[in-house]
Amino acid sequence: MAYLDNLAKLPEKNITYLKKNKTFYVIYNYGYKRNANGNPQSKKISIGKLIDKEARIFLPNENYLKVYSNPQFIEKKPEASKMLASEIQYTKPEGLLTTIESICKDIELDETLRKVFGIDADLILSLSSYMVACGNVMKGYEKWAKKHYLPVSLCVNDKRI
Repeated sequence: MAYLDNLAKLPEKNITYLKKNKTFYVIYNYGYKRNANGNPQSKKISIGKLIDKEARIFLPNENYLKVYSNPQFIEKKPEASKMLASEIQYTKPEGLLTTIESICKDIELDETLRKVFGIDADLILSLSSYMVACGNVMKGYEKWAKKHYLPVSLCVNDKRI
């Protein structure tokens, strides 16, 4: 579910919150009925993520537009450059291969790798970058290499590794 680029005011009625990890999701409740035991039940759909409960602001997703025909947007989502470091939950690991290559050049490991592995020395460096980035595992290297736009010669499958 994609989130929209605008923040919105929380609806006044029919909402609850669901906490997962450190994130609170805004849940819209509808279709109320009672089950066989007489307990109330309702259908639920997530309409966004809570940003500030006191200010009643949340980041809506596409379901918000399906539920509310007249949405109440208040402002655009803050740009990444204006966010506090504590608000950033994920950064894309770019430049890791370059960092490992420069360290290898500093300690002259690249020359040793070329002597031992020949033309596969660059692949060995790329594989070591993958192991550092993904927690010392080898499965999924091909997908990672394509995601990080490595040269075709370095995008090898698990069988070749």
